[in-house]
Amino acid sequence: MKGISKKRQVCIFVSTCIAFFGFGIWREIYIITPMELPRIRHNVLDIRQTNRSNNIKVLSNNNGSHNNHGCKCNNNSTGAGDTVSENDTVKIYDQDNENNMKTSPCGPEVRHLAFVKVHKAGSTTVMNILERFAYKRNLLLALPQKANILHYGFSNIVPRPKNSPFDMLITHVDHYDRKLFASVLPADTKYIGIIREPLMLSISAFEYYHRNYGLYKNVPGKEKLREYLQHRAMYEPKQASMSYTNNRMSYDFGLPQKSFHDEAAIKKFLFQLDSEMDLVLVVEKFSESLVLLKRLMCWQLKDVLYITRNKNDQKDSVHFSADEMKYHRDFSLADNMLYDYFTNRLNEKLQAERNDFQEEVDLLKSMLPKVSSFCQKASSNNWKTTERLVFNKTKFNDVFQVDLKDCRLMLLRELTFVDLSRSKNLEIELLDMRNLPPSF
Repeated sequence: MKGISKKRQVCIFVSTCIAFFGFGIWREIYIITPMELPRIRHNVLDIRQTNRSNNIKVLSNNNGSHNNHGCKCNNNSTGAGDTVSENDTVKIYDQDNENNMKTSPCGPEVRHLAFVKVHKAGSTTVMNILERFAYKRNLLLALPQKANILHYGFSNIVPRPKNSPFDMLITHVDHYDRKLFASVLPADTKYIGIIREPLMLSISAFEYYHRNYGLYKNVPGKEKLREYLQHRAMYEPKQASMSYTNNRMSYDFGLPQKSFHDEAAIKKFLFQLDSEMDLVLVVEKFSESLVLLKRLMCWQLKDVLYITRNKNDQKDSVHFSADEMKYHRDFSLADNMLYDYFTNRLNEKLQAERNDFQEEVDLLKSMLPKVSSFCQKASSNNWKTTERLVFNKTKFNDVFQVDLKDCRLMLLRELTFVDLSRSKNLEIELLDMRNLPPSF
């Protein structure tokens, strides 16, 4: 391939093979040529959909007349779904062409986004939402060469193709730095982050990193969590970058460790951060946050569907006295000030929304368990189901479907999805070098 070194060709070839084996999609492998690229896009980097002639799974058995989609549907347009036989014709949002620019009542969808991925704050779930959006639209992600964290200075970033700027940066970084982010992203990028109640974040982080990575081994006794919570300062690493429980949200957002207990410095930091963030999501108001995100970005409801990732269901039951709560608040002063500030900012945004906002939140909440149930069932059946999930048209969305491709992407582990995105970036670079247009 003219213009591409042999070493680069080998890297692309190896990445393509990894994509084949990683997703159980075995096909014969040929030398990559311009004529083969459309087939490779479809067979390698895409997760195969079930045949278009498959049956459609819907969510209820309401009676009704045929609407303008050719579907026998209930006219109340609740979005819950209706029974559709194999002979019915249903006009479905074309999921094979999601790379085409979509529009909503607020305008064209926004495709340039930066996400401050805060540890143990629902950020893996949000990243999956964002990565699916990018994957389906052939967007270039700023990614590390290995693993899932960009070091400070982005010294390990995968170089972007010559004529293709990055569209999104959504992976872990050492810590947020606006100038650094702006150096690799377009000027019209939207910036978002996420926060969680600080004490609950610390409990979750302690249990997760102790159980999965063997951290906090220096905490004695059988009730390690309680011992840690009663004497937090004794067990914290000296460097904040090595801790996931010492004002970690503030550190991830860029507050230096020396300012963790300096109220004046924290306030100045919050005002600056507020001027740079378009939206900070709050875990305790997650559905409301996602609808705000959807409206900010002019996306579709389908774009913010999710299945919860990295959820810790093994938390000990811990109760705190008033004195203990004060101790925790003082220890995590920066995180508590951060949480209070941006929770208030979120509430202000919610109050400014139009009257139908809660209706859309409730609609999203009603969709999530149905999507989760459908996808978990498909996964447990080894992806052999011939069903799809259809949601009816409402004033917030057109009729759309959730199929096996969507489920596979929702259930992908974070590192696996990052590897997949790296493979797609390589292929987009190859297309760019050959001056070929995207074909999937």
